Amino acid sequence: MSFLNIFGKKKTPKELLRENKRQIDRAIRDIDRERMSLQSQEKKLIVEMKKMAKNNQNEAAKVMAKSLIRMRHNITKYYTVKSQLQAVSMRMQVRCQSRSCYRLRPTHRSPPRRERLEDDVHSADPNPLSFPCPSLSRRRSRQRSPWRTP
Repeated sequence: MSFLNIFGKKKTPKELLRENKRQIDRAIRDIDRERMSLQSQEKKLIVEMKKMAKNNQNEAAKVMAKSLIRMRHNITKYYTVKSQLQAVSMRMQVRCQSRSCYRLRPTHRSPPRRERLEDDVHSADPNPLSFPCPSLSRRRSRQRSPWRTP
């Protein structure tokens, strides 16, 4: 907790995003560092296994092969964790941006989609064949007529 936060000054969402993003980026770098060290150990282990196999030490080679499999599994786990952290970071940025865009919206908003559809249903004709599908009518209005000039 920072010194200013103790006395009641709240951090803006932008500052919070920046701090959290910095922590996530640091964690991603640490994960990359650990993954690269595991990959270098994997290469050394493969060389060692080949030496053991040449010397007919099959039991030791089997044990090393099992640890190699574990190591490769951990490397793939590091890749997934890194991608998940990147996804979280991206989601945080998008949410912060959408929040700032939401503040810029005008105060007048249309009713939610569900209420609009209910209104359409109540105002419909009793004849089901003449009932227009709202999604189709929206699609038709978006399509440009080939005879109409821009």
